[in-house]
Amino acid sequence: MPPSFTVSPCQDSEKNRYLQTLLASARPFLRGELESVDKNLPSLISVLRSVGAGECWHKHGSFLDHLVDIYRILKIWKAPDSVCLCGLFHSAYSNSYVNLAIFDPNTGRDVVRNHVGEAAERLIHLFCIVPRQPLIHDDLLFKYSDLELVEHLKASELSLRNAEEKGLFNGEESWRKKLASLVPASGITVKNIKSGEDVLVPRRIVAVFLLMTMADFSDQLFGFQDLLFENLDGRLEFTGNNFGALWPGDGKPGLWVNSVSRMGAIYSLIAREEEVFIEERKRAGGLEVDKERDEDIELVVAPVFENCTKVVDAGGQVEARDMYWEAVYDTSKGGLERAEELLLSSIEKNPFVGEPHVVLGQFYMTKGRFEEAEREAEKGVTLLLEWGSPWDKRMSWEGWVAWARILLMKAKEKSWPQTSWGILNLGLVRVAMNGAAVINLIYCVAEIMEAPDISSAIILSSQSKAWLAKVKTAVVGYSCSPPPILKCLSLLPPSLQLCSSARYISSTAKTNRNTWTKRTCSCKHQMEREIKICQRLDGDLSSENEKAQNEGFLLSDTCHNNMHGGPFISFLTAQGPALKPSLAPRPITRGDWNRSFLLMILSWVSKFLLLSFFLDVVSPLPLAQTISPLQTSVCSEADRVALLGFKERILKDTTDILSSWIGRDCCGGDWEGVQCNPATGRVTGLVLQGSARESGIYMRGTLSPALGSLAFLEVMVISGMKHITGPIPESFSSLTRLAQLVLEDNSLEGNIPPGLGRLPSLSTLSLNGNHLRGQIPPSLGNFKKLQQLSLARNLLSGPIPSTFQNFLSLQSLDLSFNLLSGLIPDILGHFQNITFIDLSNNQLSGLLPASLFSLVKLQDLSLDHNQLAGRIPNQIAGLKSLTRLSLSSNGLTGQIPASISSLQNLWYLNLSRNGLSDPLPVIQGRGLPSLLSVDLSNNHLSLGTVPGWIKDRELSDVHLAGCKLQGNLPKFTRPDSLSSLDLSDNLLTGGIAGFFTNMSNLQKLKLSNNQLKFDLSEIKLPDGISSIELQSNQLSGLLSRILNNRTSSFLEDKEMKNKEKWASLMLTTLPRIQAQYQMSIVT
Repeated sequence: MPPSFTVSPCQDSEKNRYLQTLLASARPFLRGELESVDKNLPSLISVLRSVGAGECWHKHGSFLDHLVDIYRILKIWKAPDSVCLCGLFHSAYSNSYVNLAIFDPNTGRDVVRNHVGEAAERLIHLFCIVPRQPLIHDDLLFKYSDLELVEHLKASELSLRNAEEKGLFNGEESWRKKLASLVPASGITVKNIKSGEDVLVPRRIVAVFLLMTMADFSDQLFGFQDLLFENLDGRLEFTGNNFGALWPGDGKPGLWVNSVSRMGAIYSLIAREEEVFIEERKRAGGLEVDKERDEDIELVVAPVFENCTKVVDAGGQVEARDMYWEAVYDTSKGGLERAEELLLSSIEKNPFVGEPHVVLGQFYMTKGRFEEAEREAEKGVTLLLEWGSPWDKRMSWEGWVAWARILLMKAKEKSWPQTSWGILNLGLVRVAMNGAAVINLIYCVAEIMEAPDISSAIILSSQSKAWLAKVKTAVVGYSCSPPPILKCLSLLPPSLQLCSSARYISSTAKTNRNTWTKRTCSCKHQMEREIKICQRLDGDLSSENEKAQNEGFLLSDTCHNNMHGGPFISFLTAQGPALKPSLAPRPITRGDWNRSFLLMILSWVSKFLLLSFFLDVVSPLPLAQTISPLQTSVCSEADRVALLGFKERILKDTTDILSSWIGRDCCGGDWEGVQCNPATGRVTGLVLQGSARESGIYMRGTLSPALGSLAFLEVMVISGMKHITGPIPESFSSLTRLAQLVLEDNSLEGNIPPGLGRLPSLSTLSLNGNHLRGQIPPSLGNFKKLQQLSLARNLLSGPIPSTFQNFLSLQSLDLSFNLLSGLIPDILGHFQNITFIDLSNNQLSGLLPASLFSLVKLQDLSLDHNQLAGRIPNQIAGLKSLTRLSLSSNGLTGQIPASISSLQNLWYLNLSRNGLSDPLPVIQGRGLPSLLSVDLSNNHLSLGTVPGWIKDRELSDVHLAGCKLQGNLPKFTRPDSLSSLDLSDNLLTGGIAGFFTNMSNLQKLKLSNNQLKFDLSEIKLPDGISSIELQSNQLSGLLSRILNNRTSSFLEDKEMKNKEKWASLMLTTLPRIQAQYQMSIVT
C-alpha cells in the first residue's frame, strides 16, 4: 500500500485551529452570505440566471447550480479570484466535453469581460477552446502510473526542500525530466477546437485547468455517469456507450476519486516544479516574476491534496464505494456491526472522502463510543470542508456538513438522543444570531404577544412561563388553522432557531397543514399536552447557559420529557437568562412495555403466518412430509469440508450460488458449480461465474486456503465476483492436477504467489481484472503446457520475465492495462503457436523487436498506449496471419513501411497518435485486400487528399483526423459501406451538399474543426446515424430542416456551431420532437 494520506495537520493542538479555518472559508456559503465572499457575486449569479443557466439540465442539477458549486469549491480551495471567476463561467462559450454555451463566443465576450474583468475572461475563453479531454487525460493522466506518481510526489518534496533551503537544483531528476517532457516550461501547444489553430497553453494554466477539472469532476460526477460510460473498473476513461442508462440511476457515489487524485498529484508536481523553477531563476539572476501575466497565476494546492503522497487505486475505489453503499443502504442482512466493518474497510481503501467517516461517527454515537465518534466526525467534517462538495450526492454538501458538525458537537458533549423524534429534532446547539435577526424576531414576538412596545416584548420574551402561556393561548385560539406564530419563521435565516414552543408548534403545523381542517380542533389537545410537558423548567442557571449568554448565542436543546422530543430553545436577553429545561429522560412506564411487547408478539405471529402461507403455496404436502431423510453421501468428506471452508470465508453472496451448498452430498448435483468424478466422489471442478456487468451480483469475502486441499481438482473458475479480496492462497500451489485456474474480475490483492509455478498440468491461467501488485514471478515460466496466460487489468510492474521463453505451447498472451516497464523481450519470437498478444496500456519502451515479426500464426497484436519508439520495421510482412494491428498512442516515427500491404488478412489497422510522417505507402492491386477499418489520425502526416487505397475501398471505419486534408470533402467509391467516418481537425472547405448520398450505413460522423461552409437545409441524414459532430465550421440555415427531413433516426448527439448561434440537442428519436423545435441557426 502507498503511504497513507494525512487529512489535516498532524499536531492535535493544531487540528481545532485548522478546522475553524476551514469553517471560516465555508461559512459564507453555508449561510448564503455571498456578498461577503465577493460583493459582485449575487449580481454575477443573476447574470447567469438571466441567460438561462438555471434552465439547463446538468448531471445532477441545473447548469447554474453546477457553476455556483464550482465557484464555491475553488473559493474554498483559496484559488485566485480570476480562477474562481473562470470556474463560475467555465463553460460560458461551451467546451470540449459538452456544449452548454450560454454566451456567444463571438458577440458575448465583451459582455462577460464587463462582468468578470479582462484576466478572468481570457482564462474563461482559453478554457473553452482547448481540447480538455486529450490535454488532461491523453497527454497527462495516461502518461503516469499510480506508483510512479507516488514516487514522484515524494521526490519532488525533497527537491523543493533542497532548492529552498540549500539552493540545490538538479534538472536530471526523474520526476523533473518526465514532467518537462510532458509539460515544458514554455507550455503545451494544442489545437483550438473551434478554429483548428495552434494555441499555446502556459504551464501554469495547464495546472489551473487541472485544478478546475478536479473541481468540475468532484461536483458533477455520480453513479449515473459510471453507468452511462460503463466505468465499472473505476478508471474513468469515458469509453463506454450505455446510452440507455436511466437518469438519475441508483444514486451511488461516482468513481471519480482515482482520476481526481491523479490530477491532484500531477497538479502538485507542476506547482513544485514552478517553485523550483522560480527559485532557480531568482538565484541565477535575481529575475522577478511578472505577476500581471496569466501564466503567473498563483498555484494553490487544494486542501484535500496538501502534503498528499497517495493516489487512490482505481479498483480500490470501486471496493470502497461498494462497501460504503452496503453499509448505508443494505444493512438489513449484516446489521450495524457489519456496517462498522464495511465503513472501516471503505475508509482504508479510499481515505480521500468524508462521508464514510461521518456515517461511522454516527454508528459510534449510537453505541456510546463518544471518543471514536468524535475522531470520525472531525475527520468527516474536515474532509467535507476541504472538498467543498459531497462525494455521496444523495444529500447536499450543506446537509453533510451540518450533520457532521452535529455529530462532532454531540460527541464532545457525550450525549445522543435515544428516540427517533430526538434524532429528527437534532440541530446545531449554538448558532450565532445577528442583530437584524434579533430585531425581526422581537417585532414578531411583540405582535404575537400583543406587547405594547418593543421593551415590553423583550421583558415578556425573557419570562419563559409568560411566553409559554401566551403561545398556549395562541395555539388554542387558532388550533383549526396554522397559528399566526408561523410567520416568525419567515423573518429568520433557516439556520437560526426560534424559541422552543414557536419552533415546535410551527413544525407540527407544517406537518399537519394539509390535514389541519380535517382534524378540526382535535390537534389542540396534543399541542397543549406537549406544551405542558415542555414547561417543566429548572431554576438553576447552568454554566452552559452562562457561556452561551456571554457569547451572544441562542441555546438549543431537546425536550426529552415527551415521546416526540420537541426542541427547546430559550431566549437569552438583556433582562436575564432563560431557564433551562430538565434533560432527564422520561422513565419507561408499564404502558410503554406493554405496547412494545404487544408489537413484538404481533411481529412474530405475522412472520409465522407468512411462512405457513408460503409453505402451503409451494408444497402440496404437509410440512412434515417436505423434510426428506438424509441420503448416503457419495462425495469425499475431505472435499466437502474444503468447499465449506470456502463458503465460510464468503461473507455475502448475492449470486445465491452458495445457498445450494447444503447437505452432505456435494457431488449429488445440488451443489451449484461443483463438478465431481462419479466413480470416485472426488471434486474435479469448481466453476463459480458471476456477471461482470451486473454490479449487484457478487460475492464478498476472501479465498479460503482450504481449497488447496482439493487434491483431484482439475478446473477452478471463480470469476466475475467483484468483491472477493485478499491474496491468492499459497496452498493453491498444491493443486498439481489443476489444468485451468481462472480467478478473473475479482478484487484479489497482493503478489502472484511464486508457488503457482509448481502446477505442472496448468494450460490456462487467467488472473485479469484484479488488484495484484509486484512483479510477475519468474517461476511462472515453469508452465510447460501453458496455452493461455492473462494477467491484464492489474497493477503488475517490472519487466516481462525472460523465463517466458519456456512457453512453447502458448497461444494467447494478455498483459494489458498494467504498469509493466522495460523492453518488449525478444523471447516473444519463441511463441511460434501464438495467435493473440495484447501488451497495451503499459509503460513498455524501446524499439519493436524484430523477432516479434516472425510469428506466422499471430492474428491479433495490440501494443497501443505504451512508450515505444523507432520505426515500424519492414519485417512486419512476416505476420502472415495478422488480422488486427493496434500500435496507437506511442512514439513511433518514420514512414509506414510499404511491406504492410502484403498483409492479406489484416482488417483492422490503428496507427493513430504517433509521430509517423509522409509519404504514405503506395498500396495497389491486391494490397491489404481484407482491410475494413483504418485509423491514421493525429500523426505528422500532411495528406492533402484521402489516399486512393482508402477512398476507393469498401471500408467500414475511416479515421483521418488531424492529417491536414484540404479542399472539398472526399467522395468515397463505396459510401454505402461506411459506418464511422472521422475527418475532424483538418483544413477541409466547401459545402456538404450530396455528401451523405448513398451513405446508408453511416452511424458516426465527425467533421468538426474544419472550414466547411454550407446550409443546414442541404443536409439529408442517413437513416441509421447516431452521432454527428459539426462544430467549429461555418453553418447557416434552419435546424428544423434537419429534423423535418428525418422520419426515422436515432440521433443522440448533434453539435453545430457558427459565428451567430449554436445549437446542441440530446435526442433519443427525432420524430418525437420535430413539432417542438423550429430553431434558426442564423438570426
